[in-house]
Amino acid sequence: MTEPNFNIVLPAAPETTVELDVSDIWRRADAANPAHPYLARYALPPQHLRQIGDHLVAPLTTRNGSLIGLRLVDPHGAEDVYPAVADHVCFVLEHDAPTRTIIVQGSVADALAIHASTDARVLQVPSATDALQLHTQLSADRPARPVVVAFSSIEVAAASSPIGERLAYGLAAPGLTWAELYVRSGPTGVASWLDDPAIIFGGVAMPDYLAVRASGLWACLEGRCVSRMGGAVVAIALSHDENKQGWQRVIFMRDRDGSDRHLFVPEQLFWQNPNKVAGTLINAGFDLGTGYADHLVRGLMQTSVEKRLVVVARPGWHGPHYVKSDGTIGPRSSRVPVLAGSVGTAPATSADRVELWRRTVGRYSEGNSRLVAAVGIALGGIAIGLFDAQLGIGLHLRGLSSLGKTTALRVAASVYGPAHKEVRSWSATDSGLEVLAVRHHHRCLILDELAQIRPDAAAQAAYLLANGSGRQRASGYGRARPAEHWKLSFLSSGEISLEQKVAERSGAPQVREGQAVRLIDLPADAGRGHGIYENLHGLADGAALSDALNQATEQSMGDIAAEFAGAIANDVEQARPFLRTEQERFVRSNLPDEADGIVRRVYANLGFLAAATELATRKGILPWRPGSGHAGIGICAHAWVTADRAP
Repeated sequence: MTEPNFNIVLPAAPETTVELDVSDIWRRADAANPAHPYLARYALPPQHLRQIGDHLVAPLTTRNGSLIGLRLVDPHGAEDVYPAVADHVCFVLEHDAPTRTIIVQGSVADALAIHASTDARVLQVPSATDALQLHTQLSADRPARPVVVAFSSIEVAAASSPIGERLAYGLAAPGLTWAELYVRSGPTGVASWLDDPAIIFGGVAMPDYLAVRASGLWACLEGRCVSRMGGAVVAIALSHDENKQGWQRVIFMRDRDGSDRHLFVPEQLFWQNPNKVAGTLINAGFDLGTGYADHLVRGLMQTSVEKRLVVVARPGWHGPHYVKSDGTIGPRSSRVPVLAGSVGTAPATSADRVELWRRTVGRYSEGNSRLVAAVGIALGGIAIGLFDAQLGIGLHLRGLSSLGKTTALRVAASVYGPAHKEVRSWSATDSGLEVLAVRHHHRCLILDELAQIRPDAAAQAAYLLANGSGRQRASGYGRARPAEHWKLSFLSSGEISLEQKVAERSGAPQVREGQAVRLIDLPADAGRGHGIYENLHGLADGAALSDALNQATEQSMGDIAAEFAGAIANDVEQARPFLRTEQERFVRSNLPDEADGIVRRVYANLGFLAAATELATRKGILPWRPGSGHAGIGICAHAWVTADRAP
């Protein structure tokens, strides 16, 4: 048995397992002396502690309550653990009817001080990393009971949290440990900070004389909040555009109605017109105390922030980050690309919603080639941004009504959100097509009912969507503005082909060969007597399957797209070669002999969609067997090459 790093004499114990040795040592230990120097220093009771020689001993247990270690504290407060035990082993202070669980990242004295001041169950862990990991686990296990983290200091909390991100339930007393706060303010002071917690953002260091709590911005003196200056407010980041111009200070604030808001305040205003800064906050609903405007602005200026937001013009891939309107997906970083108005990380996906989509839309799509292609083109819109040389890919489902074409579009739409929000009408593209295309950069644009668009607008749409470039326009000063550019996947439906629609207008330009390759005209009828379906998955008929899919596609909130982008962002350098390898494998396996250049290019594009489905399958996002994407899109490729594609 390895001796602890303390000069103590352990009671005799039988030579058996470590677990039994620890239990025997704990059982033989004496009751803790209330006058022990460590306890006396903080005026703490010896709750749950025992004593061996002049060392206090705290029991360390697993999450299920098994004793597996001891935390030893000498009279000067130095701590060690015997024996070496795994992470998340806690010194647990129980309460008869706990209202919450508080995880203490600090000393044994900090845990004792919090337990003596609250009716909470207290778990003491040695490090901030352990505290955050344990918080995540317990929050998932017991969602009904609040689980909070009490850091040893605001500085430790800010250094431990992801840069620029708010720490849920972050609690800290400025400049003092919890035990020291207990000495100065007693149980009331400790409870005050626990009940009115500090609002903490990673990488943010405020001036020592300020503290932001749930109740507002406070002026502090020796760990005591002496004067409330206004509502909760703190600078959390700096932002600039892609040319490092237009610097702004990003401010988190809580308005008079209790809503959290983020303001982007030009950095130059803090120097040129501080009163305007205060006015901007007040106009946004900030509650500012009389006479504190100068103190507020000075405090925001003196706050050090590590996070940089790079405001980009378009969504999609920017390095290893995928930018969305509601936040950015990708590795945590001090420099994050965002769209204007966004402050960083996209909301976390819901495991329940992902699983619901997998059980319904995902399961019903497997074995149905047109639905596999719909999922492939939806995912392909995300994957397409990883390759500069990969041109836009379009797919048009052509066929008579009641085949299920709109259901296929809704399946693709459900990757991104509720189908009714994602499926647009062709008639909406008469104006604003470029705006739509830019918004769907590195995404999938879904348009229903080709017959609704005017023939001349269809001609323009065919050019714009296939070419990936907008028209050049003049600015208000007569100078040429740069044309808009985009790269997207595109899914359409209609009773006729896009080429036939263009031909309705006399003198309309012919659809160019390259555009025809990128806008692949696919017969919607799978030829099995069920419209677009080959596999009814046990349902009565195609109508019943469409009803089930239409209902399921309305329950999506975009978690599948976020999961897929996140899986790629976490491993971009592996995703690229995997996609290329799968694309090439599809072409080798499916390309007809003596295929001409057009056929080869169409098969390469369809192979890219198949590769996207195989990547999603490999990442566990699609509930399909490996190869299902290849098989389904291979059927579509055969249907395309054998169909009469002439108008």
